Formats: sequence, structure tokens, C-alpha cells
Amino acid sequence: MLEKGLECQTAVLLAGAGCSIGAGYPTWGGLISELANDIEPGFIPRASGQLDKLQEISDFCLKKYKSLDAVSRFINRRFKPRNPAYNNFHRSLMNLPFAGLTTTNYDHVLEDSLRSLLAPEQLSCVPVNLCDESKRLLVLDFFRDLGAKSRDLHRILHLHGSYDLPDQVMLTVNDYSRFYDGFIVDGAGKRQQVDETLTYHRKTIWALLATRMVVFVGFSLTDDVFNSVIDVLLHDVNRINERLHVAFMGIRSVDDMLRQEERFELLAVAPIYYELGTGPGDPHAKLYQLVEELEAKYHIWKPRSTVRAISARNEEMYP
Repeated sequence: MLEKGLECQTAVLLAGAGCSIGAGYPTWGGLISELANDIEPGFIPRASGQLDKLQEISDFCLKKYKSLDAVSRFINRRFKPRNPAYNNFHRSLMNLPFAGLTTTNYDHVLEDSLRSLLAPEQLSCVPVNLCDESKRLLVLDFFRDLGAKSRDLHRILHLHGSYDLPDQVMLTVNDYSRFYDGFIVDGAGKRQQVDETLTYHRKTIWALLATRMVVFVGFSLTDDVFNSVIDVLLHDVNRINERLHVAFMGIRSVDDMLRQEERFELLAVAPIYYELGTGPGDPHAKLYQLVEELEAKYHIWKPRSTVRAISARNEEMYP
């Protein structure tokens, strides 16, 4: 299924937070701890879920500082391009013949690794921020370019925002409510509807899932809000026992695989399992190996720039 999508160049990548950990960006748990300590040293949120913890941090910041400027500064500082800008895994991933590239991450690791593969006349690679309501027309351009054999501009769709617009990222429960459900929460804790139609986020993700095979990498598929869009799609098309998308998933045992299988079946996702390492090395080493094997078979670029060159550019642009 995946190989057919790559051979025909019809599959779309969706890179999750797990893709950026190797470049020095935090996991969700790490982000919560770092942000809480940055806002108030020693502050430990007490909420249960991750989004609820981030909401608690946001509410604490609003109460103490009367604004979310401290949160925005942290997001901008923590997710701006780094040195090194990417690693071999990212370049291998960008070297696969995907019809389009999307991510839920705030960082620009995919942009930097793709630039390292493009020739000078093809270096135009830009992020498209779905959370930036003033740039919605660019999302249509992203869809129109899907699968184009030759293009002078490569767009990467950031579904949950970008570090360079830190006050418009998907971070807390309220953010998800606003962008996915069209609601905001006022100071009294009451929900107010701001969009009476299906939100642009839901429409965009529905269209992506409906028109392309999506390949999830570094994405756990445990986000209930995102999965609800998949549920709507499956209901709309009356899907019966057909896997529509693909996900790379790390497992620790056969039992672990069996426990997850029912969940993937309900989501119409065909999992590609790899064994998580238990030693001192990177637990996702076998995922990197799988991607490298696919790159050897389907690669579309020859490396043009080194990670050192891209990192040097980033140090000049983001001191």
C-alpha cells in the first residue's frame, strides 16, 4: 500500500512531534515541563491530560502577567531553527516522493532538510501556516500543487501553527476548541461560538484525508480531536473494511501490536510496525533504518547542501 503510494507519488506525509525529537525539539511531556518552569520556576501543572496541563500553564500566565506574551516568547525561542538544523533521518524522509508535505510541528526541520536536497533553482521552500487566518489562500495553493511533477515552490503545510507566529499555535484545550470546533472560552469560562460553520481546520484535514493516502510518521494517532475528523470522513464515505492511510508505529512486543490493531482498524489506518529499542541508543533506530531503505529505492533528489551549510544559514538568520 505504501509502496504504491510512493511509486505513483500520490501519498502525503504527515510528520508528528516524534519526527523532530532527534533535532533537539521536545516531546509533549518535555514541552510541558520546560514551559511550566520557564513561566514559573518549580511550577508543576496538576491537570491530568497534556492539553489540560498546557491550558493550566496558560491560565496561570494570564492570571499572573495579564497576557500570554511569555508563552509566545517561549514557543518562538524553543522551536526556532537550531544547529544542527536536521539529521540524516529528516533528509531521508524528504527524499521520498511524497505528493505533499504536512506536519503538526511548530519547527521548520522539514523545510531545512528539504532545502539541503534542492538545486539552487529549486530552493524555494516555504511553510504554509494553517493557523494564520490571513493566509488561507496559500492553503488552496498547497492543495493545487499536490503531486505536481515540476514546481518552483515547495510548500509545507503546518496544521497546528508555526514558531514564527507563536500567538497563533495549537497548544491548549482552548486553542483546539477554537480552531477545530469554532469556539472560544471567555474570562468567565463560558464557551462562545465564533464560527457557525465547519471550521477551516476540519475542512482542510478532511480534504487531505479524503483525497490522499496520508502517511503518519512520528504521529501517535492518539489525538482525539484529530481522530474525530477521521471518524467524520469514514462516516461520510461509508468505509467498509478498507485501510485508507498508513502509519509507522513503534512497538515493544507482539502483545503491544495486538492491543493497537483494533484502534488502527477503526481509524482505517494500516500500521507499519517497527521494534522500539530498549538499550542506551535511540529507541527509534529501526524507524530510521526503514526510511533509509525506502529512500534507497525511491529517492528523488541528490543532496545539494550539507547540514553544516544549512545550520550556518540559520545561525545568521536566527541568532
